[in-house]
Amino acid sequence: MPLPGGAANKFGNRYEGIWTVRCMLDVMAARAGSIRLEPPGADGDGVEFWLKIGDSLQYHQVKRQNSPSGNWTIADLGSKGILEHFWNKLQNPLSSCVFVSTNSAFQFEELSGRSRCAKLFTEFKRDFLKAEFVHDAFTELCARWNNCSEQETFSALQRIEVETIGERTLRSTAERELGILIDGSAANAVDVLAQFALNKIHHELSADDIWKHLENRGFFRRQSTKNEPVIGDYGRPTPLYFVGRAEILDELAKAIKHNSIIVVGGLAGIGKTYLVSRYVENIDVNRAVLWLDCGTYGQIEGALVHFAEFFSYKFGDETLSRLLRRPLNSVDGRIKVAVSLFEKYQCILVWDSFDPETHKTLFPFLQECNRIFREGRILITSRTSVNFTTAINPVYRLVVPPLSQESGIELMRYYIIRLGVENYPDEILAQAHERVDGHPYFLRTLIVLSETFPLLDILKSLPQFKLQIQNYIQEQVFNQLNEVDRTLISRLSVLRVPFTLAAIRSFYDTSEATTSLDNLLRKFLITRQTRISSFYEIHDLVREYGLSQLTSEQTQHAHIQAADYYETLDQKTYRDGMELVDHLLEAKLQSRAKNATEHLLGVAIHEGRFDLVIEYTSHLFENKQTQSWGTVHFARGRAFRMKEKESDALKSYENALAQAGDDHLAEKAKAEIASMLVKLGRNDNRKKYISRAKKIYYALTYSKNIEMQVLGLTSLGFISIKGKHKTKAISQLSKALEIAEKAQLKRRIREIHYGLGMAYADNNPQKAIQYLERALALRQEIHSQYGEQDIEADYYLFDALAKAYRNQKRFDDAVRVSHECVSIDKKLGISERLAHSLFQLGKDYCLLKKYDMAKDVLEESLTLVKRLELHGEPEAVALEWLATALWHSQLFEMAIESILEYVFLNQHRKGFFGKHVVIREVDSINDSRVDFRGLSIHLLILPSAYDLDDLQQWTERIVSRRPELASVKAMLLHKGLREQSIKL
Repeated sequence: MPLPGGAANKFGNRYEGIWTVRCMLDVMAARAGSIRLEPPGADGDGVEFWLKIGDSLQYHQVKRQNSPSGNWTIADLGSKGILEHFWNKLQNPLSSCVFVSTNSAFQFEELSGRSRCAKLFTEFKRDFLKAEFVHDAFTELCARWNNCSEQETFSALQRIEVETIGERTLRSTAERELGILIDGSAANAVDVLAQFALNKIHHELSADDIWKHLENRGFFRRQSTKNEPVIGDYGRPTPLYFVGRAEILDELAKAIKHNSIIVVGGLAGIGKTYLVSRYVENIDVNRAVLWLDCGTYGQIEGALVHFAEFFSYKFGDETLSRLLRRPLNSVDGRIKVAVSLFEKYQCILVWDSFDPETHKTLFPFLQECNRIFREGRILITSRTSVNFTTAINPVYRLVVPPLSQESGIELMRYYIIRLGVENYPDEILAQAHERVDGHPYFLRTLIVLSETFPLLDILKSLPQFKLQIQNYIQEQVFNQLNEVDRTLISRLSVLRVPFTLAAIRSFYDTSEATTSLDNLLRKFLITRQTRISSFYEIHDLVREYGLSQLTSEQTQHAHIQAADYYETLDQKTYRDGMELVDHLLEAKLQSRAKNATEHLLGVAIHEGRFDLVIEYTSHLFENKQTQSWGTVHFARGRAFRMKEKESDALKSYENALAQAGDDHLAEKAKAEIASMLVKLGRNDNRKKYISRAKKIYYALTYSKNIEMQVLGLTSLGFISIKGKHKTKAISQLSKALEIAEKAQLKRRIREIHYGLGMAYADNNPQKAIQYLERALALRQEIHSQYGEQDIEADYYLFDALAKAYRNQKRFDDAVRVSHECVSIDKKLGISERLAHSLFQLGKDYCLLKKYDMAKDVLEESLTLVKRLELHGEPEAVALEWLATALWHSQLFEMAIESILEYVFLNQHRKGFFGKHVVIREVDSINDSRVDFRGLSIHLLILPSAYDLDDLQQWTERIVSRRPELASVKAMLLHKGLREQSIKL
């Protein structure tokens, strides 16, 4: 039983519980030895738990918020007993303390931070207590700690950490870190650990204890974490200090209740991003938020990839991930699925720094959200107006105003304390507020400048016009920097997306770089993306000014350094690869840019990111330098081909041929052009297209490249097969096989064996099967050696084998390879072909008399046929065989309904006759069978337990619910086999 004191109530507090889980992860990851929850006696007074780190104990006090003030002053901490409890714990020199809250304890945090920066107390007192406010806070703390000496207060402060973190960010952090450690839903596992903590009050828990509990609940250690994506709220910026936005926060909260899309507008630096960040930080933690920066995810294909990772990580939902691996699904289809998932999980999506011109590809997604969303929401921040001309539902527009004078002064005082600069009376701060129109970015910048120049002197020197004031302030900030700092920030300004600390070394590889970074962070010219992120960013206004300070030569050199940074990253995202190419182009390093582009497109093609390839190559062709790169046109053609856009693919391959820089690429392009011509010849102008394709293939047979010779001969052989010239095809393919075997071209040999199997299919079925099985054996050998290869070629091989086995009545073998056809079509999302593959598999099961299995597969096929509206033959044959499977599965009424529907669909066809004959068991002379009297009749035996009245009742019930079938309900029972097949 828990000891008195309300421990259970404390763990019932959601925020404290999640922080406890966050620290349990330190134990699981071996960053701490153990955790003890609510230690009994004096050891647990005023704290939630302690962590054992080495030989020391780290005590944690968690307070969600300090209402109603919204922050923790030294006085607040003293009145709530927090300072007293910390002081008592810190009497042990091996102890340390952590204070955690959603509200800032800026005085306490500032003092502890400054104490850890100082090596000695004398240095701390001399250099870190200069500012009046900091000195006053330190004096007050000494008094509240029993009037102890300043040296004792300094020593205690060095062992204190203050963490300010919102509940949503805290939950997201815990889920993300736990997701790296375990398999399964991290969100569910966090809840399991929170309950475990509640049940283990006063216990000391080791890593083994925690892992054992998780494993008992079905969560196991993840074996590999190398490539885990970082998902969730990781990209949400956290304001250093948030003040004066209560009214507009209320307006945003009201707007989001009734509008699916909210656009938050305002000047650069006015606080749009921080406003939205503050809002989502304080909403219900059970509502998932995905934050996207348009600088990184401003094009739809890249965004869809990130959406898929988000749904997989957050909810274990692979729907979108699987869809993205299917080349024939359109972007519109993917958008609809993504939007439906955001709606299903009631997510809030934030698209930060949206620009209507640059990010045009996002509009179809936004329009679909506007149409579909009832529970989902999108928040957009943008400097410019966003026009939703075709929006079905209202789009709410909200403009972030400047800070009021009172809030502006409060903000400036916060930065005065943070920087330790001279304090100023309200009237001077009010004058500063008026000169920059309450713009928070420039209010902060004025305080940064006051480190070097008195604020009054700065205000007197400001130009008269507002626009000139902003440029002047930026200029003064840069003038204030030493040469190293100014050089580093200007060079870093070429980076468009958040960067890691590794970038600093690429841009300034000296011992001064780290010191320079600290200076730039202290002056807020560089900021950490979030408190828990390893990425840093530069404000747009700083970047714009920094770039303006570089000469063209310096800019080019900075782009080279940026490219070096991206090239040295251990793990690159697609975005990193694109940034690398862009920087190389800006640096005029054509050769390196071309190599990086080819690698990026090659990886994307291999991973099935065909829409991404099409989107990115469109971007590349906006640059004249890349329009002449034949390999880019070739990759674009490959993407179009996989999406079955033959005309677009042909055009891209023709561009690749025109821009080919060598014979190898030229011949590859020619081969692809011929292939596209053959595909186009299936539809119209066959003679024209095929004639042109044959000329290209014939020319390739004289190539210096052996593989191209084989490809030319093989392709000519396939054209001959299609043209019913089987003897000629066998001759061409046999010659190709002889050359390929000498050169040991396994992939080509496999393809040739497949072609020979097709050529012999009609005249020598056994030989056809031999060739096809050799092709299959080679396919499996290549697959084991190289991994998955041409999955489309695999389909045609399996399909050909299935047909050959059926012709030989080897239905067990046919079922085996038909399964492979179904699997490939499901993987690629080729719905119409899948309906056919499922039908063939179901038919094979019927012929094997495995009727239950046939029923399930045929029902799936028929459902797909109806959804795709493939009326006519596909629907009719599915119903024909489904009726037989249902009948033999003892589902007689459902079988009769399928027969009636089959006849209803076909009754107007000339020469049509019903294919189902029902015979009573007592009248039958043979077992039930298909292909009765060579007329492809399905012979259905009515068991002796049933009679004609049952048939009549089933029919009447069917017609009562489906009156349209009344016209075909007449049905005759065959007595013996005296009569011919009778129409139904």
